Amino acid sequence: MSTPLSHPLYIAAKAAIAALVALSLVEAGGIEDRLSACFVAVVCTSPTVYSGFRRGLGQLLGSTIGGSITLLLAFWAPRSVTLVAALFITIWVSFLLRVGSDYVVAAFTVLYVLLIPGDATHTLEHRLASVAIGVLSATVVNLVVSFARRRRVFARRLDIARLLVASELERAATVLEQGPRPGEEQARGQLFEAPFRLLRVLSDELNDAARELGASARWRAQVQGACRATQQLLAVSHYGKDLLLSFEDSPRARPLSAAAASELAEALRQQRPARLGEIQDEVGARSLRAAADAWTRALDGLRDFA
Repeated sequence: MSTPLSHPLYIAAKAAIAALVALSLVEAGGIEDRLSACFVAVVCTSPTVYSGFRRGLGQLLGSTIGGSITLLLAFWAPRSVTLVAALFITIWVSFLLRVGSDYVVAAFTVLYVLLIPGDATHTLEHRLASVAIGVLSATVVNLVVSFARRRRVFARRLDIARLLVASELERAATVLEQGPRPGEEQARGQLFEAPFRLLRVLSDELNDAARELGASARWRAQVQGACRATQQLLAVSHYGKDLLLSFEDSPRARPLSAAAASELAEALRQQRPARLGEIQDEVGARSLRAAADAWTRALDGLRDFA
């Protein structure tokens, strides 16, 4: 899946190398199905070894399920019946075995085994061997490239996330300064949704990275540091969303909220993480003082009325 975290040249280079390795291996092994190996190698190209390998296992399992069911039905049923029954059973079994996300792969294997001319058993054997080589090729490329460049890759991803959160805070500050405007409710409601999605993807990638190289204490410490930074960015995004939702209808608090959002954005752009907590504490204290003053004025007004 492409996200703002993805580097086009980085992904393209890894996918091309993985496909070339897969093609070389299937040709050396005399496997007739070259397409599956190259395609799976591209599909399994990912920022981390663990996520690519997990995707590859899904490809293998889905292919095995679809091919096996098709072979069993093809022995006794005509092609049209086999097509309908195999697709139905394969997709149903995929969800039953909790691999529903790979049902398309399983269904494609049904069509591949059934419609490719030649012996179905022979076709399935070459399909599975080709898929396995594609997974292996992508895993090797992911391991070599990701291991060599993992620090730079995740540093770049954190920078992208940091700047995106800063940009959303600046947009929120503008909205708070100008106040609610008719017809802009939907745009205001979508603020910070992009950082939330991106940070979830980054968090998943970091979790995968921790699993694949967990034996390295140094790398584990680096991943944990990146996870803490990601959680801090997520907390700042939630805080910005709270500022927007809590104070956009309050004229008195709106300037305070706008100033806080601007200061948070500046702290992120200047890479001053310690300042983030200070700003939130300052805003909280000023908000409490403003609420206390408003309450005091209200009580004074009641006394004057009495």
